Amino acid sequence: MGLWQDSNHPAQMERLIHLTQENQRLLARLDAERRTTASLQAALEHQRREALTDPLTGLYNRRAMDQRLGEIWAVPDAAPLAVLVLDIDIFKRINDTYGHAEGDCVIRWVAATLCRCVRAGDRAFRFGGEEFMVLLPDTTLDGAIKVAESIRRRIEVHHLAFPRNWQVPLTVSLGVASRQDKDDPVSLFERADRALYQAKHRGRNQVVHENCLS
Repeated sequence: MGLWQDSNHPAQMERLIHLTQENQRLLARLDAERRTTASLQAALEHQRREALTDPLTGLYNRRAMDQRLGEIWAVPDAAPLAVLVLDIDIFKRINDTYGHAEGDCVIRWVAATLCRCVRAGDRAFRFGGEEFMVLLPDTTLDGAIKVAESIRRRIEVHHLAFPRNWQVPLTVSLGVASRQDKDDPVSLFERADRALYQAKHRGRNQVVHENCLS
């Protein structure tokens, strides 16, 4: 007996159609769940980036700085590591003279300058109002001093132009330190910060490194 003469054929076709439709519904549901999962993952990644990013400058923030230093110390590594701590000189005077909106422009411009002066593997952070840190992996103290001087000179020679023809002179002070055998993240940062304090105390617009500390 031929297929088309099989009395069970209509029922078989109906079951086949039903199974096909059910399979299509399952595939559609699976695709929707995949899209939902991807959307949730993207949202979580966006929230993670926001939590680690300074909204004014787009640099990493203090939380990201602490996290990255913790990650570095969690892995034994004898490679050189240096940090720069940078502060905009007399920033309060800029805010008081030109206003906080212009002060924010100064902070953003300094942040952009840092990004232009460092390598792709380096990381720049804004950890305070006008304070920044740059983390320099695989960099000796001498190499870090050169980077710091490059940043200082680039900022010193540029006057920011604001509305009303204001020309804002701008300088920064920097402290530099490199990792030593007994260092932890706190001790390394503290030496760089002490060097920054010395740069401020000695007249600003200069680089001081840890070997110059009294």
